[in-house]
Amino acid sequence: MLKSKSFKITALAVIIFLSVLGVCYYTYLNIYEEELKDFNSKLDVSMYEIVENIENELEKKNEININLAFETNPSLKYFKDIDNMNLIPKVHIADVFTTEKLKIVIKDILKKQGFGKLGYEFCVQDIHHKILIQSDHYLAFEKQAFVIDPYNNLFKNMVFKYDDEEVEDKFYDDLLVFIVKDYRKFVFYKTEKHIILMVLFIIFITIALLVIVRNILMSERLNVIKNDFINNMTHELKTPLATLNIAAVNFVSLKTVAPAERTKMEAYKTIIVGEIKRLTKMVETILKAGKLSKKSLDPKFEILNFEDIIQSQYQEFMIQIQAVNGQIHYTNKAKNLLVFADKSNLEMMVSNLIDNAIKYSKDHVEITIETYNVNQKIVFKIQDKGIGMSRETVHKIFEKYYRAHTGDIHDVKGFGLGMTFVKSIIDLHKGKIKVESALKKGTTIWVELPLAHEADIKKAEIASE
Repeated sequence: MLKSKSFKITALAVIIFLSVLGVCYYTYLNIYEEELKDFNSKLDVSMYEIVENIENELEKKNEININLAFETNPSLKYFKDIDNMNLIPKVHIADVFTTEKLKIVIKDILKKQGFGKLGYEFCVQDIHHKILIQSDHYLAFEKQAFVIDPYNNLFKNMVFKYDDEEVEDKFYDDLLVFIVKDYRKFVFYKTEKHIILMVLFIIFITIALLVIVRNILMSERLNVIKNDFINNMTHELKTPLATLNIAAVNFVSLKTVAPAERTKMEAYKTIIVGEIKRLTKMVETILKAGKLSKKSLDPKFEILNFEDIIQSQYQEFMIQIQAVNGQIHYTNKAKNLLVFADKSNLEMMVSNLIDNAIKYSKDHVEITIETYNVNQKIVFKIQDKGIGMSRETVHKIFEKYYRAHTGDIHDVKGFGLGMTFVKSIIDLHKGKIKVESALKKGTTIWVELPLAHEADIKKAEIASE
């Protein structure tokens, strides 16, 4: 039992841990994708600014060349045909930018967009793919970027094209090749704060789960040890109690007792037997408590007439109630009283409910019991006019060892297990229980149990064969 429970608890903890990991992983992927989109957006803006900066410089250089050409050949002002314009030299990036100047332009623009630590290489090529300008490690990195590891490197090719249709824009046929090195690592490092928080969260959840599982398993082991001790102790107590009971019954039959003393001895015997029975009942209650924690009430289901159960307990408590000038009334309105249940458990349930009604009625005992059918179920209703309970107490009466407060005088005996047994027995029989109570007005309890079906009757017949 303990191994099975330990496995379930451990399995649940593992499922929770894996679920947390899954949620964290999914959350991180979303964060990473957002950072990647932001990175690409900012990089596109940076590339646009770089191109715009280069074009502005080329515009300036081109204006200078045109003015110089007009000064050298004034006729160009009046014959702006394509052949004449070809006399003006085309402006290339390399004519305006040195390697260092282009480095500074690119670096400043990237830094402004938050790419100060971004790794990159670049080069400027002419129309024949001849490299005119290049960064320090471009050639060394080009092969790795294009062939060895293209997944982690980003390429941005910016074309500066010679345009035949618009004279004023026909400057150049150059290509700026821009390679971002390990851009995924750059994006990954941008998310490192989120990663640290998630790792700390996972560590916290792991420690919490380990502590919870450890405490639960330790509690279960202690519970098993406690129940074993209770079982051993109660079994040991039952033997001498049985012996004492036999001795007490035969006590007055001793020949040595004088006839005059027999009446007095009979009274003593009655007291002794009564106390032994009470002590035996306490021992059995403690023994049942051990079984209850194991969820093992040892049920033996059979077809029973619920009225027989009520009548047996009704007669048993009648003498006790009459002794305190109390009243107990039983009315049966049910047409069907057959249930598929365990006899000893049902007797214990009815006995506990009647016993509680007596105990908490104080001096005026007036109990009403009623049975009736509702929706293929048998309802057992018991009502008293005792001290009643507060709403807070009603919510706690099914807790193990809980006892309702009756003031400073503890004149109500018991272990706080009666209603726990009742609830467990009702759950065992797939029934329901409802409690209503008001202080100084009394308590009403409804127990609803399913009626026996044909399938239950067949089961009982097979079991009896």
